[in-house]
Formats: sequence, C-alpha cells, structure tokens
Amino acid sequence: MHGTEKPVKGSLDGNPNFMQTLCMASLKEIREKRREALADIVMDNRSIRSQTQLQELLEQRGIQATQSSISRDLRQLGIHRVKGRYVLKAWQPVKDGNILDISGFIQRVRVSGNNLLVIVTSPGAARVVAFAIDSANFPEVVGTISGEDTIFVATRGEEEQLLLLGILARFLGWEMEDLEEG
Repeated sequence: MHGTEKPVKGSLDGNPNFMQTLCMASLKEIREKRREALADIVMDNRSIRSQTQLQELLEQRGIQATQSSISRDLRQLGIHRVKGRYVLKAWQPVKDGNILDISGFIQRVRVSGNNLLVIVTSPGAARVVAFAIDSANFPEVVGTISGEDTIFVATRGEEEQLLLLGILARFLGWEMEDLEEG
C-alpha cells in the first residue's frame, strides 16, 4: 500500500484472517453437504450396514470423506445402527403406544393410491407405531397393517387420506412436500 490508501475490507491486506475465514466457510459448506448426502443415503438405502458402504456411496456422489468424519457426522445427525442397519431417527422407548412418543420412529410417509398411506419406520418399530395410530382414534383411519418396518394405513377415501397426511405432517414437523407421492 502506498501513502494514504486504506485496505479494502475483506481483502487479503485488510483482514489477516480473510483466508482462514474463507477456508472455514468452505469447510462448513462441505461438512453440511456431506451431512445432507449422508441423511439422504441412509433414508434411501435401508440396507446399509457399514461406514465403508457409506463412504463408497458418498464417493459415488463426488464427496470424499474419512471414516472419522463419517462417524462424527452420523453422531451429529442422530443416525444410529439398529439391528445392524443405519437408521436416521434415534431408537427410543415408547410408552403404551402414545402417539406423541412415536415420531422418532417414523422415517418416511408415502401416498399409495387413493386411500392408502405407507409409513416406513425404524427397524422393528412398525407394530408400535401402528398401535399408536390405532389408539389415537383418527376418524380418517379405517385400519392399519404392520410388518417389521412398514405400515399400511387405510383411509376411507382420498379426502381422508389428504387430511391424515396433513395431520402427520404437522405432528412430525414436516412440510407436505417432505411426504412422498406414489
């Protein structure tokens, strides 16, 4: 700099920490992108059994990650291994099938046809979630059938199906766009 020139704010000369701040912002963006991809991968691939598989699937998306980064990200996202598979929501106890206690088990809600919802849960949780839905006595629900991690929820028709979707979206804190069609 010469004479009376002042450094430009945010320039290398004006802020000695500019590069460090820039790198930290980039690292944060990379970490957030990696975490978002991990959550998507776990939601889309319920058969993932190892962090090596996660690392390979991240690489397929163009994201390089170390095992320790993946481990930290999984912990931060609340992704746990349950019965040998990674699940997004934490495994938690449910008291008497209370509808307020089951949100942590629900992984995905899909529309199927005009009067059926398919709810995917954490492994082994479908029976408890179905019981809680039945116990809530939603007038929109005709009945439920549950397997290990999947529930079919029958409604009287399309109108009731959409009403129930709205109830579940509010209950889970999701937007209607978060729920899947067909």
